[in-house]
Amino acid sequence: MAYTTAGLTNGGVTTHYRFSYDTALGGNGGVEPARTNAVIAACEADYNLMHGWFGGGVNLSNLTVQVTTQSNGASWNGGTGGATIQLKAQGASYSTNPIYLRYLLIAEVVEILMLGQNTGWFQGGNEGSKGEGLSRFLSGQFLAQNNALGLGIIASYAVADLWLNSTRQDFVNNAPDDNGYDATNGCTTLFIYYLFSQLGYSINQIVGAGASTLSGVYRNLTGNSADPFPLFKATLDLWFPSTTSSAVPGPNFDDPWPLAEDAFTGVWRSGTDAYYLWVNADESHFMSKWSALASQNLRLTDIEVTNVNGQNLFSGVWEGGTDGYYLWVDADTAHFQAKWAQLAQQNLRLVSLSHYNGLWAGAWRSGTDGYYLWQDADQSHFMAKWSQLAGQNLRLVDFDVYTVNGQELWAGVWREGTDGYYLWVDADWAHFTAKWAQLASQNLRLVAVRTYNGLWAGAWRSGTDGYYLWANVSEGNFLTKWSQLQGQNLRLVDLEVTALAGAAGGSTAGATGSSTATPAAERAVYSSEMTGRDATTGFGPGPLAGSGVTGHGGGDGADTAADSHAGKGVGGGQERVQALAAAPATAALAVGGPGVGFGRGSHGSAVASTVERAVYSSEMTGRDATTGFGPGPLAGSGVTGHGGGDGADTAADSHAGKGVGGGQERVQALAAAPATAALAGGGPGVDRARGSGKGGGA
Repeated sequence: MAYTTAGLTNGGVTTHYRFSYDTALGGNGGVEPARTNAVIAACEADYNLMHGWFGGGVNLSNLTVQVTTQSNGASWNGGTGGATIQLKAQGASYSTNPIYLRYLLIAEVVEILMLGQNTGWFQGGNEGSKGEGLSRFLSGQFLAQNNALGLGIIASYAVADLWLNSTRQDFVNNAPDDNGYDATNGCTTLFIYYLFSQLGYSINQIVGAGASTLSGVYRNLTGNSADPFPLFKATLDLWFPSTTSSAVPGPNFDDPWPLAEDAFTGVWRSGTDAYYLWVNADESHFMSKWSALASQNLRLTDIEVTNVNGQNLFSGVWEGGTDGYYLWVDADTAHFQAKWAQLAQQNLRLVSLSHYNGLWAGAWRSGTDGYYLWQDADQSHFMAKWSQLAGQNLRLVDFDVYTVNGQELWAGVWREGTDGYYLWVDADWAHFTAKWAQLASQNLRLVAVRTYNGLWAGAWRSGTDGYYLWANVSEGNFLTKWSQLQGQNLRLVDLEVTALAGAAGGSTAGATGSSTATPAAERAVYSSEMTGRDATTGFGPGPLAGSGVTGHGGGDGADTAADSHAGKGVGGGQERVQALAAAPATAALAVGGPGVGFGRGSHGSAVASTVERAVYSSEMTGRDATTGFGPGPLAGSGVTGHGGGDGADTAADSHAGKGVGGGQERVQALAAAPATAALAGGGPGVDRARGSGKGGGA
């Protein structure tokens, strides 16, 4: 091969470069010298861009650039005082475009700048895996800044899918001497984009944080000594569960970020009513959405608050309704209980609660039935209370599991009922789904689910309707499934959102306490369909073969003794449904809860104050059998805002809570209003920070 400068501007010479091209590329119909001249016209501006990325402290000279007849890449040898760069840009659909040569040139020059910078990006005799990742990231940013991601270049050179469709080894804490087109550099490139698009660090910050490993780069940027790989991988595992067919969507096929670092689980049951789902919203936008939907006769039935990287994200499930309603958020325990007691005497019943960062949020709807609230109990006292209340025809409808000062605590909401029921806790995923399948075949339907410390718990009630369970998937996957199921008249009834390990903040309920990677077998379970009733036969799946789950009527299943994570179950399963249905309804507890769950379980071993005990012993009552009403407001509590807007106590105490709603005053008016079919198009969700949602009619 022979190189020439024939026809090149200024003989191919610029301040930093000397260009030439293979003679075979010139002549009649040849792409040269016009293509290289276009590169020459832009190369010094491109050099200044790169020089700025590296902080201006590294200077290069005598860079010889040869445009060859080869294809698929580029290479260089030399150093900061002189190097030869070969551009191999033939054979692609975009080969005639000068920006392709500029892209390749930038990918090589930044590696020479890494050598001169000498802060860790360059290793041994070449850039190695982390430097290769940075090279691909920076050249990709060049394409993005020049609106060139759609030319097909990044689609050809992207490496992210190579790692996603592999065993997903750790090349964040390990830095092999590898600069190839392979899974290793798929990992490094993905991680650098994670620093940029997910964590928000600038190009200059990333380049300036060089270290011997990418985990060292992370520590230099964040000051956090924690291992970043588990959360990085867990997030990608969540959004791209397949290790054989995952594909990052464009336009930048190396950059899937930003991705929500929380996992979604949902419980569905048959329904034809109006519905709505709104997820991952900040508080102000969630409350605005709640208010807008309330006016369209959609009622909040389940609320989830998850702390992800220090931000409280609100998610909710709505269904059609014209009854009274209420929402109360950011309340400490005492004020939440006071609000609960006040609303109860106005015939508003708590239907869902969520604990986050020591605070509470709750959703209320109209009701005149018996009711109960139990908070801050350890597991044994919670189950004892559950068993006690079950005997008084109170059924668990929602619960939460959370951590305070290192202690796992439980809270639950009960409503009056005489149907069959079941509670199953501390199960691993395989045993939980086995129990779910078994109980479903006995006409017990899951109504609430929680995951905590890698384990699962669920509450069941009698039912013969269709059902569905979809667990531990990304927001995008969950919304897709939600849309699919609504067309089959399955309505979401319970939502669990958990921050991934490393992304959880404060005492977020259900935050995973282990960073152990999910094995392939578990991923297959998570992505497979926990399907409910078959549309043709009307039945769901039976028990898992060989699961050994036999104790559905009450007490532990037979598999418990064999496996510590098989779960603990107590309940009134299928055998007791008829007997329970025949039992007379009670008026709930006449005196309320004595507070064992609080005294034994709240905030370590702290003893409840006299005032708090009084609240638990006198206000946690159900419907009074004589008057049909619960207790009045607590004396001096100042809680007045039940009809809408903040309570009067809010201003006096930052943890008193914020409330909006349509309390007792609006029940009659709402009951007379015509029901709508919800929003025709659903909520588009302005952006992730403001929440995303969908809805529709019956």
